[in-house]
Amino acid sequence: MNAELVFVGDGILKKSLERYVRKNSIKNVHFVGFQNMSKVSKFYSIADIYVSCSEWDVASKALNEAMNFRLALILCNTLGTAFDLVKEGKNGYIFPLGNTDKLAFYLKDLIKNKDKIREFGEESFKIVSKWNFDEEVKGLIRALDYISSEKND
Repeated sequence: MNAELVFVGDGILKKSLERYVRKNSIKNVHFVGFQNMSKVSKFYSIADIYVSCSEWDVASKALNEAMNFRLALILCNTLGTAFDLVKEGKNGYIFPLGNTDKLAFYLKDLIKNKDKIREFGEESFKIVSKWNFDEEVKGLIRALDYISSEKND
């Protein structure tokens, strides 16, 4: 299995992750730090899989960006839009917070199967392409209708 891992961002765990990688002499891991909007697309364009292990992110813009770059997804179940945007086994996987065994299983599954990565990425693009302001308004109307019907029961 030949893979490279690229960490983009300057989150609170960056320094401890860098120490861990150094201490354990792990190869093929790169930390590129924060990337502004003019540079971040370079990293999406060279990626095959987008992974987010965030403990809390209500609406990750990076997830939508990754989907527009046709990436397969592996997301933590605490990512707010994960269940809206990941169709399990179709464009990605969702793993429970802290379950590194499940995360590793999903990574191995995708890394071993380039066709699956491509298929997942195409499905990600199809899903995110349907998201627009009209769909947002329809979703809000459905939510308000639901709330209204609950109050009338």
